[in-house]
Amino acid sequence: MLKVRQGLRYRDTVGILLVLDGQLLIVSNTPDKPYWDVPQGGVEQGETDIDAFFRESRQELGKSWLSYIGKPIPVGERPRTYLKPFVRGGEKFNAKLYRYYVAELRGLPSMAAEWITSPCRGPAPTNQFNRIALACYDHALSLMKTRAEYEPAAACKVDILQEMVGRLYAARIIQ
Repeated sequence: MLKVRQGLRYRDTVGILLVLDGQLLIVSNTPDKPYWDVPQGGVEQGETDIDAFFRESRQELGKSWLSYIGKPIPVGERPRTYLKPFVRGGEKFNAKLYRYYVAELRGLPSMAAEWITSPCRGPAPTNQFNRIALACYDHALSLMKTRAEYEPAAACKVDILQEMVGRLYAARIIQ
């Protein structure tokens, strides 16, 4: 869904911070590059953030994960602007407003137990991602920062994630 704020066309986006035993779930869909991130996606027309949170969780992780995800709690929001406009759903936008939510994972789907032990292991049985890992604060941030080395435009996104994940660390939600 697009909104205009301060002359910029924003697309609302939810970031999905899933935590299990003090570790953050991170994903990668680039097996040949160390691009790690958290699940996320745009809020569609007529959808609430929470609706988008669960729809994106289902799309990016798979339907079997939904019963393991607890109630989403807002963490914070930050805008990100782009030099070149993006087109999504036939509409142009030049910024995203990321709103991050944290939810506790109450265990893992049974199929996840064998491959989620390491960020280097895969393929993961999901709809979209080749790799999924649980990582402590420092390790998750170091994996996400490598993306900025390969893709300088991602540095802003890493800063936003560092702030949001830092809030979870400060609140002792993750280790």
